[in-house]
Amino acid sequence: MNKSLTYLTNRFLLLIPIFIWNIVWYHQLPEAFNTNFFNIGIPNYILYAENGLRLIVFSLPLFMRLSFQKKQQKIGLVVYITGISIYFSSWLALIQWPQSNWSMSPVGFTAPAYTTLIFLMGMALIGKDSFIKRFKPSLYYTIVSILFVLVHSWHTLMVFNNL
Repeated sequence: MNKSLTYLTNRFLLLIPIFIWNIVWYHQLPEAFNTNFFNIGIPNYILYAENGLRLIVFSLPLFMRLSFQKKQQKIGLVVYITGISIYFSSWLALIQWPQSNWSMSPVGFTAPAYTTLIFLMGMALIGKDSFIKRFKPSLYYTIVSILFVLVHSWHTLMVFNNL
């Protein structure tokens, strides 16, 4: 494979459907998810931690090879597809039924935050290779993803509690 094409086939490609989904549907979410409201009353240390971890979670895949050759990678793809399906469904529930018991509960309201862990773990499983020697991207990506989802979910739960 062409060397420049090799660098273009990284796991960042798996984030593109999530970015497109968020851009297209973000404004359909209930008002509490509007960035002007979403960050009100949230301590700066949570906002800084969340955004710093988000930057790492969305940047690290640029250095992680995308491959579906091994059994673990194929399992990772299944986990990823399952995860984005659940993530998209959590958004649709909030958009379609904002006043439902699900959407008005802490579990339903925070679902778009904690369900990200499923597709992020799928991305971690899709290979152990990196473009950087002696770099173990799956391990680091798993740790950073868990931390991100914990902080992001905590932030979302704080927004729910402020309603």
